[in-house]
Amino acid sequence: MLVEPLDIPCTLVKYLVGVVYYDPSSKILLALLSFCNPPVTSSLFSALGKFLPSLSSPTDLILGGDFNAPHTLRSYPQTLKPGRLLCCLVQERHLTLPNTRGSPTRAGTTSQRPTTPDLTFCRGPLSVQWRVTAEKLLSDDFLIHLSISISHVPRRRLVTHIDWNAFRTALASHSFESYEN
Repeated sequence: MLVEPLDIPCTLVKYLVGVVYYDPSSKILLALLSFCNPPVTSSLFSALGKFLPSLSSPTDLILGGDFNAPHTLRSYPQTLKPGRLLCCLVQERHLTLPNTRGSPTRAGTTSQRPTTPDLTFCRGPLSVQWRVTAEKLLSDDFLIHLSISISHVPRRRLVTHIDWNAFRTALASHSFESYEN
């Protein structure tokens, strides 16, 4: 298994972290990206949209993070500009969303209902299981558990069976000199 950091463009360097994972045995090339979009910011989606095609095309992709992109498709009362831009980005880049509909990723407060700012997108033939846990760490966002199934093709091993009787017969028929001679 090889893991290398991705070269992130300067427009995204404060908001995007990424690595490329390569498993030589299964020939899986997977880019893992974590993105954080500050609330009410929409300019980063354009930069993200320009960056994604720079990843080599056979690369499977997982892009997750706090997108802060309200859209009525994700149980928000209204769609805002970041939500519209993210929706366009997802369609243009052929990303899929394994999030479970109706599973909030952020706890509600007395004045706000639970929302889903944390999203996970995938590209490629990945088998992904996604679920929200009940745990929270230092924020009102729940931890998300993501499982990726990578099928490993078993290696075919060349097995040679030894005929020990033939080996002993061949060994007995040879005369060996002493190593001292």
